[in-house]
Order: sequence, then C-alpha cells, then structure tokens
Amino acid sequence: MSWLIELLGMAWLALVPAAQPAAAHQGPAGIGQAALERATCETSFGLAATSACTRAITSAEFSGRELAHLHARRGAAFIKIGSLDAAIADYDAAIALDPTEPASFSERAGAWRDKGAFDRAIADYSEAIRRDPLLVSALVQRGLIFERQRQLGNARADFAAALALPPRYSSSYDAQDTARERLALWWDGAQAAEAARR
Repeated sequence: MSWLIELLGMAWLALVPAAQPAAAHQGPAGIGQAALERATCETSFGLAATSACTRAITSAEFSGRELAHLHARRGAAFIKIGSLDAAIADYDAAIALDPTEPASFSERAGAWRDKGAFDRAIADYSEAIRRDPLLVSALVQRGLIFERQRQLGNARADFAAALALPPRYSSSYDAQDTARERLALWWDGAQAAEAARR
C-alpha cells in the first residue's frame, strides 16, 4: 500500500502545472500569484499543500533560503501523505539551497527513520544537532533510534542531554517528556532486576 501512496505523490508532482511568473498573474488586491501560492503552501496540508508548494517552487519567484523553505514545507506535506521518497528529495533540495538550516536535516532524518534507514536517520539527526546543539527533539529522536538498536549507552546519553537543555520550542517539552519516560522505564527495570536478584 505504501508503494501506491509513494507513486501517487510522485505522479502528483508531474501533473501539477507550473505557475507563471507572479507578474503575469495577480491575485486579490494586486498580490502576486507566487506569493499566494507560498501562503497556501505554508498553511495547507496534504495534496493542497504539495500542489501550492510546487507552483510556488516552479514560479521562479523565489531563491535561496525562501526556496529552501518551500522545499522543506513540501517535504513535510509529503511526509503527511506518506510519500517518503518525495519528501526526502525535497529535503535534499532544501539542504542544497540552505545547508545551515538544522530543521531540514532533522526532518529528513524523520523520513529516513520512517523508511527504516536508521543509520541515515542517525547521521541526519547528528548533523542537525551539530548545527544546533539545543535541538532537543533531534536528541530524543536519535536516542529512540539508539534504543531500538540496543545501543543503550548512546540512547541514555541523548536522553540525559535532552533533559539538561532549556526547551526552546513547544515540541521540546514533548520531547523532554519522552526522554523522562524512557529513562524512568530503564530505572524501574533496573530496580526490578535488582529486586529479583535478592
């Protein structure tokens, strides 16, 4: 079933017509069509977002960081509809346009994780953390992968590091809650094992 979603996502990209330059099409109150597409890209979900993002990207009105942001936003929309390969391609483009943005590495890591490519996910989470050492959610997500791979020392270190950081985003609080839960499970498990040995 996932291959069908993947195929539909890629087909959708081929079918979406390229937008004309913003000067050729004006929206309400003289707002350029490319600006409207960008706004729709940033506020929509699913296929509506991928379509609007594609039209904004192909409008030739955006470059550099703005274009990188549009690719990253479309990548996020592709993840929501389960089109992971298309999402990874967009995150690749976003990183090529703006390699300083840690969120693109972190989001691409999530797509790699969902595909089961854990080594690639760890590498991208590590790069995101290198670029922004206060990125709590990347530390916790990397820790969860380490835990899954039975690299418990690395997992514990990531969870502890995440808890030592000040939360900067709303997602940081959720990530820190996850780190606390995982460490508490280990603590409870260690105490149960100790009690069984007595």
